[in-house]
Amino acid sequence: MLTRDDVVNAFDLLLGTVPDEATIKFHLENAADKAELSKAIIVSREFMNRLHKISPVHMPDDAPLPATGRFEDFERLADGVEGWFTDMSAALFDCLLSAQFNWGVAGNALEIGVAYGRSAILPALHVRSTEQLRIIDFSEPTLNAAVKLLRPLTRGRLEAVRASSFDIRAGEAERGSIRFAHIDGDHSYPAILNDMAIVDDMLCEEGICVLDDFFSPQYCAITMAAGAFMAQRPDAFRLIITGYNKGYFCRPSMEKRYLTFIRDELPAQLRARRQTEFTFWRMMHPGQPGGFGLGTRQYGRDFITLNTDVSQPVAVEEIEF
Repeated sequence: MLTRDDVVNAFDLLLGTVPDEATIKFHLENAADKAELSKAIIVSREFMNRLHKISPVHMPDDAPLPATGRFEDFERLADGVEGWFTDMSAALFDCLLSAQFNWGVAGNALEIGVAYGRSAILPALHVRSTEQLRIIDFSEPTLNAAVKLLRPLTRGRLEAVRASSFDIRAGEAERGSIRFAHIDGDHSYPAILNDMAIVDDMLCEEGICVLDDFFSPQYCAITMAAGAFMAQRPDAFRLIITGYNKGYFCRPSMEKRYLTFIRDELPAQLRARRQTEFTFWRMMHPGQPGGFGLGTRQYGRDFITLNTDVSQPVAVEEIEF
């Protein structure tokens, strides 16, 4: 005989939801046993909608990415998932991960501070059969919610670590193993120094490190700590994009390649992902560090530089690094 707990547990397992009292009563009156209960849930519209939502197209490792990368999958999967992650940030993540794929860059993905998993969806979709996604968070409820969301996307290639990032250290086997890292955990000054050191120890030569709330006025310590870290380890990172509350860093050896990608390819790739209201700013002379600033659209231009005359056509090829 079915019990109330049987119905609640079945809904949690198959739908990830808690049924209301009317639904519990309906299934207790109409299902003879657990098998009939499961069948009733599986044929429901709610289950079919969830199945469509959590089952992305799993692409073979050598299959070419579509022009929009995995952005459309992200939009479908992120619907209703809590988190502070804009469509522009998602498009940038997808463009950079897609560029790595097209360049043949291999490596795992890492997110420190995962919350409910919204910003980890794209790294999860991009990991190949030989790679994995590691997520680190101190909060058990949010980490469990992220695991439920992300494990199907990675086809099980997910390592979830409930810990403070202060307790994480890169082992010798992990050095150079990460190609994409997102730091979005503890926003304190010591934590940023710690987390950037973790990523520096683990990031491969072609990798990208993304720092959340970089230049955010609410979290000034993040920007200060990032500057201090780069002064302590001047050969660790180069800043390539600042915008939409995040800073994007690469290795010094890859700076010119990523900056060239931003100049020559990124605007078209963002538009393919329906992100159109942007302008990149390059307000420094060739040879000076700083990458590109990214903000809302100004003067109808994709790029503005120190030499831009907004009354004249833009010559993108004149942007030098």
